[in-house]
Amino acid sequence: MADNKENKNNDNDTHLAIGMSFGLSIGMMIGVIMDNIPICMCIGLALGTCIGAFLSTSKKEKNDTDKEDK
Repeated sequence: MADNKENKNNDNDTHLAIGMSFGLSIGMMIGVIMDNIPICMCIGLALGTCIGAFLSTSKKEKNDTDKEDK
């Protein structure tokens, strides 16, 4: 049981980290284009964090509905 909980936490952390990475890289690209790296980097990181949290939540809800169906 403990391994299962640790695995779920790792999945959630993974989605959050991936979202933050993509958001940061996209923010950097837009910042270079707009010649305003710090602001775009912060906005990209915030959006990436939101997307990562959404992905981890949606996967968690999907797993919960799959367990209810069984």
